[in-house]
Amino acid sequence: MIDPKVRRYLADLQDISDRNEKTKMILEGGQHFFSFSRISLLAFSPLHFITELFVTKEKDTLLLSNQRDDIRNLPNVLKAALKKQAICVMNAEKSQVPVKYMEQFHFSTFWIVPLCYANTVQGFVVLDQYQNAQPCNEQMLQSIKSYFFLSSQILSSLYAKPFQPISKREIEVLQHSADGYSYKEIAALLEISEFTVRDYMTSAVKKLNVTNRTQAVAEALRQHLIQ
Repeated sequence: MIDPKVRRYLADLQDISDRNEKTKMILEGGQHFFSFSRISLLAFSPLHFITELFVTKEKDTLLLSNQRDDIRNLPNVLKAALKKQAICVMNAEKSQVPVKYMEQFHFSTFWIVPLCYANTVQGFVVLDQYQNAQPCNEQMLQSIKSYFFLSSQILSSLYAKPFQPISKREIEVLQHSADGYSYKEIAALLEISEFTVRDYMTSAVKKLNVTNRTQAVAEALRQHLIQ
């Protein structure tokens, strides 16, 4: 059960149209209501298992980043993704956290909350540097899960069109296009007709809400659908 004050705070965020400002306020709310000094947001590409840290709110400072990693190198994050459930890591040094992240963030105890949209994990929230004298118990963990679940719904409401998954074949066509191949060359590589290649690209353009092949490739790269 989420606290009424928290629910009112999130309701007020509905009036903010700027996505960056809304994200900042969600992180500040997480710090205030749950007594964490540092909260990080990570994007996730389930097709390529790539997660990317893009913003951290540490005390009063907002830090932007583009640090990427394969989720299979991050056992705790992978566990949260597979279970689609928040997890608490009580002892970071004994929980397979890569050395480079221990040196960068000096983790001790931290929480990982997956953000789901259309039943697909699209990102994660990592909370650490807990500042409250009261232990973070199961009730608080449930409140954290509820807060960021509602937060993810608020953020997803900014997108005008519903999520349309890109098919494996469309990804292949986009990837080969990004690599510089023509439609004719892609057709030969995939052993399909050039007309079929064009159909896949047309579908990808529509799903990515862009207007042409070049924009589709750029958007797919931005979303980490291709590399």
